[in-house]
Amino acid sequence: MLTKVDPIWVAHAQDGPLHSFELTIPQDLDYFRGHFNGAPVLPGVVQLQWAIRKAQQTFQMAEYCARLDVVKFQHLQLPGQSVTLELERLDDTRVRFAYFSGDKRYSSGRIVFEAESA
Repeated sequence: MLTKVDPIWVAHAQDGPLHSFELTIPQDLDYFRGHFNGAPVLPGVVQLQWAIRKAQQTFQMAEYCARLDVVKFQHLQLPGQSVTLELERLDDTRVRFAYFSGDKRYSSGRIVFEAESA
């Protein structure tokens, strides 16, 4: 059973439509087990999961993520690292996300939400 699956959310700031969340990636995050032994790296799917969940909480977006657009993983995120997750609501269904620290961008893209159809 996974028990340590969330980052440590340190701070939140808003500047107009932009929301910035400072976070620290715990050294003992369960997702590091086996990814990779001796050189742990935060999986991209975890970065997406955190961005999707934070966008849903921040902007009350739909529960269903329909697709991801222009997703890029540019640098590795490592245990103990502190980064910023920036979210910007583009319209009723789309949110832009980016993980960065200073001038270094780790990953970015757009999340497209839609209500789950019956």
